[in-house]
Amino acid sequence: MDGPSLERAAARGDVNAEAELGFRYLTGCKGFNCDYDKAAQLFPRAADAGNSKAQFYLASMFKEGRGAQV
Repeated sequence: MDGPSLERAAARGDVNAEAELGFRYLTGCKGFNCDYDKAAQLFPRAADAGNSKAQFYLASMFKEGRGAQV
């Protein structure tokens, strides 16, 4: 999914899109600039909904102190 479509889906509350968008902000891949704060905003809802990718990356961010205060 391209960036704008992914952002629209995440804005509609699609937790899989939130997880993927968070990953792209976390890693700076597929045309996204690395932005830990945006990633940290996107992962929690997806993680709470059971998205394992979001759970893993959110936990990693907490562990490494990136984008979220521990």
